[in-house]
This record gives sequence, structure tokens and C-alpha cells, in this order.
Amino acid sequence: MKALLHYPTFFICIACIFCISSTNFDTADAIRRCTALVSAISLLLGYCFWLLMKGPSIQIPTDKILKTFCLVGVFEILYSILQILGVINNHFHYHFFSGSFENPAILGMLLSFCISISYYYTIKSVNKERVLWLAITILMISFIVLSGSRTSLIASFSSISFISYIEIPKCAKLFKNKYFLPFAPVVLIITSLLLYFYKMDSANGRLLIWNVSYEMIKDKPFLGWGTDG
Repeated sequence: MKALLHYPTFFICIACIFCISSTNFDTADAIRRCTALVSAISLLLGYCFWLLMKGPSIQIPTDKILKTFCLVGVFEILYSILQILGVINNHFHYHFFSGSFENPAILGMLLSFCISISYYYTIKSVNKERVLWLAITILMISFIVLSGSRTSLIASFSSISFISYIEIPKCAKLFKNKYFLPFAPVVLIITSLLLYFYKMDSANGRLLIWNVSYEMIKDKPFLGWGTDG
């Protein structure tokens, strides 16, 4: 575990994500935001100090950081499973799980990033390690679908396609095939229609918001609206 886990990343993510309280939500949310901000500033200052003292030869353990972040995503899935079983309270009353967040869409966004990591290691690993990463990838896909977040589905599909293009020669040949380019817009249109009809009321609501926002920007493109514009 020590060889795979990057402890600073692990503790920062745990503090930012799992600092939750149903009775003192505002306080818990403030702690999460402060932890994220202080961590980001500390890492930036530490990196600048390292550059000033030792030059640009810093070795960032990217492999361990990515695997650690993916592990946090697995913890979120386990947390969600406990919510589904009724062991832990769910913070979002309109869905049967939301992880440690107040909305399952945010959980889906986190998993859509984690799935790009797990899919990459599924391709690059061998034997038992590949089976493990494949199982994690399938689990994450399942919970992204169950979260109902269309943004997460699009992000996951895009990242998987991008990694496949880079890492799998056969996929790269498929994307470069002369028959693929005319077929791609058709797939894009069908996918967009499916996502629209999947949650039509929500999609119409977003279209309305975009239209209203566009009209407001058109009326006051520079001064804006609200208090003091």
C-alpha cells in the first residue's frame, strides 16, 4: 500500500470530500473549502520554493498521485453503496445515493475523472493487476450511469475515447479511417438526442436558462445585471 499511496494527496482528498455533516452542513462545507484552498496554496508555494532552491529537477510522483485519487473515487462508490443499503444517510432526497456530496451529479463528475485513470491502467497493466483495474473501471461506469449525470457520461466517453486513441493502435486506425469521419456526426447527433430524451424536463430547463442568459447578455453585454452590475 505504501508503494501505491501518495499520502498528501490522500489526506487532502479525504479532508475535502469526506468532511460532511447533515446537521452542520455549512460548517462542514466551509472546512472543505478552506482545506482545498490552503492545500492548493501550500502546494504552489512549496513547488515555487523547491524551484528556487534546487531548480526544475523536482520529481513529482504522478503515478502514485493518480492511483491515490482513483482510490478516493472507489471510497466514494463504497460510501454510495452504504447509502443504497440504508446504512448511511443520503444527503440528496431525490436520488437513492449521492456519495459524500449533496448531489449525485457531483459524484458523477468525480468518477468521470477517476475513470480516465482506471481505464488507462487497465490498458497498461497486465495479469491480476489488469483484472483489478478493469473491475474498478466497470464499477465506475456503473455508478456514473446510475448517477444520471449526462455531463459525466459525456466526459467519461470523451476521456475513454481519447485514451483509446493514444494508447491503442487499433483504435487510432479506426479514428483515422476515411469511413469514420462521415459516420462520427451521425453518432454525435444520435447521442445528443438520446441524452436529451433521457431527462427531457431537465434539458428543457437548461435550454431555457441558456436562452434567458443569452437575452440578458445581449441587453447588457458589458455592465451586466444585479447589484452594481
